[in-house]
Amino acid sequence: MFVIPIITMEIRQYKGFKEKTPKSNYCILGSCPAIYESERKGDVYLIIGKLIPKDSLRDVGLGGLEEKIGRDEVLIEVPKTLIDDLER
Repeated sequence: MFVIPIITMEIRQYKGFKEKTPKSNYCILGSCPAIYESERKGDVYLIIGKLIPKDSLRDVGLGGLEEKIGRDEVLIEVPKTLIDDLER
């Protein structure tokens, strides 16, 4: 007989933030892309993803998109499902 462990995942709550990450993107271990809803400075989302350093933007081949990134902004990369599955 095989025993399959059931892993229950507790969503960590942070004061002033609500996790909005779709269940399809939950991770059990390690750092994972995530979306949090924040009430600071009005309603905003905070997104955790892979930072694409400014000095490598042209190497990534963004077709000029790097010109849209302001001085106080960064470009992050997340799996498409993180956003596509948000409302599911």
